[in-house]
Amino acid sequence: MEKKKKQYRPRCRELNDAAVTQGMHQHLTALASKKDGGIVAIVTLLGTFSPVTVSHIDAFVQARNFLTNDSMPSEIHRPEDLEDLDLVLGFASVNAQSYVDRKFARLGAAPPLPYEDRRYLVELAIQQQKLEWMGLEDWEGCSVAYLRKQYPNLTFIHFVMNGADDVLKYQKWNYMTDEENRFITMGRPGMTGRLLEELQKAKEWVNLSQFLVGPELQEVSSTQARSALETIQSTSADTTSKKEASEELDALLDRAVKQWCITEGPWAPQDKDESKQKMLKLKQKP
Repeated sequence: MEKKKKQYRPRCRELNDAAVTQGMHQHLTALASKKDGGIVAIVTLLGTFSPVTVSHIDAFVQARNFLTNDSMPSEIHRPEDLEDLDLVLGFASVNAQSYVDRKFARLGAAPPLPYEDRRYLVELAIQQQKLEWMGLEDWEGCSVAYLRKQYPNLTFIHFVMNGADDVLKYQKWNYMTDEENRFITMGRPGMTGRLLEELQKAKEWVNLSQFLVGPELQEVSSTQARSALETIQSTSADTTSKKEASEELDALLDRAVKQWCITEGPWAPQDKDESKQKMLKLKQKP
C-alpha cells in the first residue's frame, strides 16, 4: 500500500535571477543553442550559516562530483538510472532571521549572526573558492523557477540538498518527488547507515532513483566554529587555548570567513566595538 506523501514546496516568493551569474548564463545559452538542448541539475541548500563552514561549501562540491561521477571514491556509486547531466549549478539560500533567532533561543545559545552578515559570508566563501557555478539566492528554488522560464528548451532537475541528520529528524523521505524535483542527501558519520536502513524500509513508497544519498562529509559544524570563536574572544582563556582555537578554525572556516569573524563579527575584540560606538556617536553630533 502506497503511503501518502507530503508536498515539498520551496519558499520562493517570486522569480528571481539575482543569483544567476553572467558566467552561468553563458553556459546555459550555449547549451540551449544545441538542437536537443540539454539537462541541467540545480542543487539548492537552505541553511542557517552562522557562520558558513567549509563543510557547507564542500557539500555543493561533493554533490556536483557525485551527480557527474567526477573524482568519486570507488565505493561511492552514481545511480545507474540517473540521466547524463550537461551542467550542474548550485544555489545556497539563508534562513530568515526570525526563524534563526527562535532556533538559537530554544537552544539557549548566544544570538546568531544577523541575516545580512550570514549572506555576506556565504558569498565571500563562494568567491574565495572561485566556484563560478555557485550563487546565493534570496529564496530557495527561485533560481530554478526563473531558469525554467528563461530557458524553456532545457530540462532542469532540481535537487534539494540536506544533511543525513536533518533528513532523519524530519523523515524527509516522505516528501513527494518527481522527474524534475528530487532530493539529494549528503551523508554524515554515524548517520548515513541509519538513513540507508530507513530508506530500505520505505522503498515500497520511496522512489530511490529520485531520493539520492551522496557521499559522507567531514564532521564540521557552525556550532564548533562559534565555540572556537568564543574561546578566542574570551578574556579568561589562556594563550595556548586561543592558539588551539585559532588552529581549529583553520579546519572549520574559509580563511577570509575566519578573518571577518574575528575582526568584524560579534567575536571581534571588545575595544574595537567600543571604538565603533564612539565613532557613531561623534557622527551623530550636530
